[in-house]
Amino acid sequence: MIRRRPDNIGWTTLLVATRRVMEPLLLGVLPIAFAVLIMRGEAQIGVLGFDFKGTIWQPGRDILAGHSPYPPPLPAEMNIGSPSVYPPVALVLGVPLALLPFKAALWVWTTALVIAVLATLRILGIHNWRCYTIALGSCAVVFGVVLGNIVVLLAPLAAYIWRHRDSTSRSGLALGLAIALKLVLWPLLVWLVVTRRMRPAAVAVGTAFLSTLGAWSVFGFDGFREYPRLLTVNTELYGPHSWSLLAGGIGLGLPFSVANALAAILGLAVLFLSVLLASRPDGDRRAFCVALLASIALLPIMWPSSLVLLLVPLALLSPSAGRPWFIFGALWLAAFVPRTFAHVGAPPDGVPLAVWQMNNSPAPTAQVLVITVLVTAMSILLLRVAPRARPARPG
Repeated sequence: MIRRRPDNIGWTTLLVATRRVMEPLLLGVLPIAFAVLIMRGEAQIGVLGFDFKGTIWQPGRDILAGHSPYPPPLPAEMNIGSPSVYPPVALVLGVPLALLPFKAALWVWTTALVIAVLATLRILGIHNWRCYTIALGSCAVVFGVVLGNIVVLLAPLAAYIWRHRDSTSRSGLALGLAIALKLVLWPLLVWLVVTRRMRPAAVAVGTAFLSTLGAWSVFGFDGFREYPRLLTVNTELYGPHSWSLLAGGIGLGLPFSVANALAAILGLAVLFLSVLLASRPDGDRRAFCVALLASIALLPIMWPSSLVLLLVPLALLSPSAGRPWFIFGALWLAAFVPRTFAHVGAPPDGVPLAVWQMNNSPAPTAQVLVITVLVTAMSILLLRVAPRARPARPG
């Protein structure tokens, strides 16, 4: 007797097979392919390595030539899209790259940034391949690598600080170097203090001070007196056109001073939340992550690349690729929100037209709103799941 073959295939088996096929495509191939597509588009409009050239490579060449790496603190001199304003430690560390032709130096720098992203997750013990592909295909990492922004290097330093948080020398030196490179991670000093890690905090302050002093001496403190004014002019020029809370306030019609004050208050409120969480269950980890969120919120100039720091809270509070990771991937929505571009004249030599138009256009209020909503939603999810999250194994 011949048995008839069942007409219906088990739905469970079919769903499992579909998932095995679709998951690598959607979470593996698609993010990387999309990132490559965006990179090609950015290269075609001339912004590939734009930040690296203006803030690292060209200042290094100026130091080698015996000139000041900083421009005069005047709007006319600084409205070039990517002026040299980084602390002197970052510029001095970039001098070896200035010995190379720009294209060769850019390849070295780009490779270092990609390795920095991978190292951030590895240091925090992430082994889930989905986390790596989502990170590499994210808005923050793609724009950070395409433009060559130094903020990407702060992510592995933040991860290293957490992993060696109980080592006075390692955590203190790492945070001191991070602050000397760019003053973004200073809220982690508050975290060290409220968690009673006074010695690492002291080492961090001393490292930042001495390294900055030594870097200034390399080019004879040229531009030292004008440096505070340089930072002020830079904020006034670029802050209203970035993704920062300051830009959001200006877009709502607030005067610059009022918007700047309100943005600072909101950022300090996030930092105060970090202080409150330090004494709660799982407070050390959660306070550290909220301090990193405060680092981003307090930025007067916040570009997409600054959001790469979110990889550290994601890895610590959601080591498996859960919903917060998908929200992180969805930050691309903010990049595709339409914004108004001003019709301006021809850009200065070496400045791409897209950059020139963006930096002379109204504040991107809608983009700031979308990014604020997404980051807030991601943060709430992370803090809610944190007590139940299983700590990742050290890398």
